[in-house]
Amino acid sequence: MTAGTPTGTLSDRANLLLSCLHEHHLLTTRQLQQLLLPTGRLRGMQKLLALLVQRGLVASVGHKAGRRNRQRVWYLTPAGVDVVQAVPGTRPSRSKPLTRQLAEGQLQHHTLAVNDVGIAFVQAARQRGDDCGPLGWQHEVVHRAGTRRTDVVISDAVLRYQRHPDQGFSVTYRFIELDRSTTPVERLQAKLENYARAASYTAQGAKREEWRERYLALPEVLLVLTGAPPGRLERRAANLVALCKSTPTLGDDPVIPISICQLSELTEHGPHAAIFTRLGQPETQCDWRGEGGRA
Repeated sequence: MTAGTPTGTLSDRANLLLSCLHEHHLLTTRQLQQLLLPTGRLRGMQKLLALLVQRGLVASVGHKAGRRNRQRVWYLTPAGVDVVQAVPGTRPSRSKPLTRQLAEGQLQHHTLAVNDVGIAFVQAARQRGDDCGPLGWQHEVVHRAGTRRTDVVISDAVLRYQRHPDQGFSVTYRFIELDRSTTPVERLQAKLENYARAASYTAQGAKREEWRERYLALPEVLLVLTGAPPGRLERRAANLVALCKSTPTLGDDPVIPISICQLSELTEHGPHAAIFTRLGQPETQCDWRGEGGRA
């Protein structure tokens, strides 16, 4: 066999790692450890990744900047994509395979931040005995918001979270919108308006809203702010709330519930902490379900 040829049987953990990269595109070594080896040592994840590199299934680039700058950022090689997609029932990838150039580009910061959001929910679910696993969120999900071809809203991710049966069965969805403070607040407000349109959109001839064909309940929007110091993010959130207040679908009684938080607080305190501001109720903070509000 030539070097890099996938041979032998992979462990369940190795296969799950490949599936995570297939679903989430880019993950750091630390993120993979948080997902797959939460009680293990980082060295264990590094050894598993070294094996997959040897088999030609994964590759890595350096982190562009920030606290992860000494970590590697991992993605699937074409051979790795083939291995995952050969498994029956695997959801086809909606994006083209990553190259080194793409993994090192502007995509990196945004994708890793979205995955930090998902990991925060995975960790919270573990602590509470709920169900939100390493594949509990899906990136770049398209939803219709009108009759024209361009009337769509693309969620950065859709997250699925299931409460422990002892607490009463419930499945909760969230549209994840990750804002890195790189665009005017007006553009962010316009995208939230599109979410409101999607919540009301009914295809011609249909008897109910289109989202009901995909979800048991209407997903709320979770807007996560990052890319700037906390004080600046607070001002950005306040400006957004003020702008949305004058928008009929996003005002005091939004068509679709929208919660806002900072990524740093979400990763530090988890989604069950009172770190969220609800659009329409900016004077109180609550958890991700809108519960436990405090002034």
